[in-house]
Amino acid sequence: MFSNVGLNRQPPLVLGDGTVVDLDSSRWLVRAGAKFVEILDDHWSVGAGSFTNFEDEKGQHVYFNRSRVAIEWDLLKPDDPRGNRLGVFYALGWSTEKYQLRNERGEKSATYPVHGIEAFGSVRHDRISFGLSLESEAQLAHPTRRHSITVSPFIQVQLGDRVDLELSLSLTQRELPGPDPAAIDPADFEQQSRLSFAEPLSISGTFSLNIHFDPSNGVRNDRLGSI
Repeated sequence: MFSNVGLNRQPPLVLGDGTVVDLDSSRWLVRAGAKFVEILDDHWSVGAGSFTNFEDEKGQHVYFNRSRVAIEWDLLKPDDPRGNRLGVFYALGWSTEKYQLRNERGEKSATYPVHGIEAFGSVRHDRISFGLSLESEAQLAHPTRRHSITVSPFIQVQLGDRVDLELSLSLTQRELPGPDPAAIDPADFEQQSRLSFAEPLSISGTFSLNIHFDPSNGVRNDRLGSI
């Protein structure tokens, strides 16, 4: 289970003709999902997972679901005591989406098969971990219609037995049907400010403080983490 909420309040913009444009905005997203992973031996694992996102009315989706099965190969044994990893996995599944705005293909919803591959690695030195993942996903049979390539480096610092500090960066190049221009309200500033999901390139950074109920350690379920 995962959720986030954003709230922005600022003075309205007054145009030359006296029109007042409201610049306030708010957003939320809730994700629920589950996965099952079976470790076959020291190097091979299989699993299945599904999640569903729900967004506010100005977001990209009313809901978005992705369900996949996957197989993973890792160079290192499961749950390496230092948290080191080096491997690759392939996933095959299905996506179902309902959009807030009709897209340029005239769709208000879509369901289609997807597949993807991810290579990842991480290494820990003392209390600092460095990692990198390379992920590619595409619509099966129509890869030019919907696809994405993401590069995600991160640094994690273990501050104490139960607290970690993490800094991550994500660079994504993608192709997907954008919103239909005729469905966009030119007077709705908040709606227009949320249309960046259709941009071909995005860069985002995350700074997070993670608090654990159990003490931090390298022994954990570390297979098929992003299925």
